Amino acid sequence: MERFRRAFFLPLNYYEGHIAVYPPGAFYKKHLDQFERTSYRQITLILYLNEHWQEQDGGALRIYEPDGSYVDVLPLLGRAVLMQSAEVWHEVLPTQRTRKSLTGWFSCLPMEERFLAG
Repeated sequence: MERFRRAFFLPLNYYEGHIAVYPPGAFYKKHLDQFERTSYRQITLILYLNEHWQEQDGGALRIYEPDGSYVDVLPLLGRAVLMQSAEVWHEVLPTQRTRKSLTGWFSCLPMEERFLAG
């Protein structure tokens, strides 16, 4: 965490994460990872856990550029994606087979908790 804090000049103080499993046909619509109720998320990290993934398996992460263009990232085993949670619009395209990832967020304490922490 300390390396991220120094590299990005952010007040990061904890990590939250989950394992995401998308069954065939699943997807996740275009979104940001910093929502109104989760404004403390700063950096998103995704690590893919899919062996022998092929392009026809679908499930790519589509990352949108500010000009509306996009880049599709296949969820290949060991591939990692790092992005700013409040800045990078992205979605998961429909998958044709079970798709797994470890997804997490490097975060800072919510404002109300900063005041309580003193």
